[in-house]
Amino acid sequence: MRKLNTGSKMWIYGDSFTEGEGTAMFWEGYEEYHEAYSQHFWGYYFISKWLPGYTLVNRGVSGAATQHILNRVLEDINLWRKGDIVILNASSPCRFTFPYKDGNNPNLYMHVGLPEQTYFAWNTLTDNGLGDQLDPDHITFYRKVVVENMDAHEDHNMHLTGLLVNILKSAKDRGIDGAVWDWTMWPYFETQHTWSDGVIDDSHWSPNGNIQFAHVLKDCMDRGVYDLTADWNLLDISRLGSTFLGDIWEKRGTLNEYVEFGNGNNGRSSMRSDSYKALLQSIGKDCVVEYNPNIGYKFFKDII
Repeated sequence: MRKLNTGSKMWIYGDSFTEGEGTAMFWEGYEEYHEAYSQHFWGYYFISKWLPGYTLVNRGVSGAATQHILNRVLEDINLWRKGDIVILNASSPCRFTFPYKDGNNPNLYMHVGLPEQTYFAWNTLTDNGLGDQLDPDHITFYRKVVVENMDAHEDHNMHLTGLLVNILKSAKDRGIDGAVWDWTMWPYFETQHTWSDGVIDDSHWSPNGNIQFAHVLKDCMDRGVYDLTADWNLLDISRLGSTFLGDIWEKRGTLNEYVEFGNGNNGRSSMRSDSYKALLQSIGKDCVVEYNPNIGYKFFKDII
């Protein structure tokens, strides 16, 4: 990473893993949990530990498709300045963003997508009731174009991810540091479900998962690795079908040194950098943040 420039900003773009679901995001009925764990969100943790004096600008949007994320980047790119840090998170290929109108607000967006575990066997628009909020043409487009042509849509998503990489390359010429990562890293860090021993039914990262990711991100940036997932295997969606994520997370390349097989969520791999391991050793514990069942928590789906 470059020399710190106090007063600069760290810009982060992505979906719910960037917006901070499970730590930084704030919902009604979530106050006590938010107060206890929000500072463990990876963005906050990163600037507090390694970027003193920086301001965090969080442009993450829960459920956002990569196209929507790219649009937000293009809205802000002229605001980035020398010394800033930019972290770009490409989302899942099975997501799509529709504009829609709600009452007096004509500028809202509906983010729809399929859960990866049941790629072809689940209809989001029907089961989540989102179809009532979308124009019939949008529903037809999603069912007939997106769902039935997922191979092409994944290729398009990879193309958009490549655009994010090239944007960051250009920004580096302006003295702006950063990194790009994608949705394939989601399962590698501790989830709220694992952290709470099943009490919290949420696959977003726990406070520890956020801290783990922050350390891997920092270590990669220190080594000049800005495209964290560039040489990973491209998963064959048509072959994997309903076992899309499955248990085949064998990756290679840049991040291979962080993988610890058998130590992750439900026996999956996890990523732990040397600096995170050293942190655990220094405090003599297996985790930084222990789950406290006495802190109130309401999952988002229970309050909407």
